[in-house]
Amino acid sequence: MPQVDANFFSYLYLDLRNERKHMLFYLTNAGSIKGIDAIEYIELFEKEAKEEMAHVIEFQNMIIGLGGNLSDLQAQGYERYEIFTHSEDALKYALSMEEEVVDNYVRRIEMAEMLEDKTIKKWLEVFYEKQIEKSQADVDKYKRLLNY
Repeated sequence: MPQVDANFFSYLYLDLRNERKHMLFYLTNAGSIKGIDAIEYIELFEKEAKEEMAHVIEFQNMIIGLGGNLSDLQAQGYERYEIFTHSEDALKYALSMEEEVVDNYVRRIEMAEMLEDKTIKKWLEVFYEKQIEKSQADVDKYKRLLNY
C-alpha cells in the first residue's frame, strides 16, 4: 500500500526523471566535448555519470519502498538535456542542473513536512538532505571551475 499520495509520487517521479537526465547528460557530454582541455572534463563527467547512476538507483529504491511503481508512466524516461562540444558550455549547463535540483529537493523536504507518517517524513528528509549535500557540493565545485 502506498505510503504517500499520488500527488507526492508525481514529484518523486519527476525527481527520478531528473536524476536520469543528469546521468545521461554527463555520460553523453563526456563523449561530445572537444578541445585542448577536454580530457579533464571527460574524466570529470564520466565520474559524475557513475555517481548519478547511483542516485537513480537510490531514487528507484526509495520510490519502491514507499509503494510507488516504476512502470507508472510518470516514472518512465528522463527529462530533456543538452549536448555540448565546448567544455565551458557543458559545465555551465551542469551548474544550472545542479542548482535546480538543490532547489527542488529543498521543496521536497518542505512538502514532506506535510505528511502524517512521522517515519516517512523523517526518511524523506534524510534522503533529500543527502541529495542536497552532493548536489550543492557540485554547485560549489562548478562555480570554482567556472571562476564564478
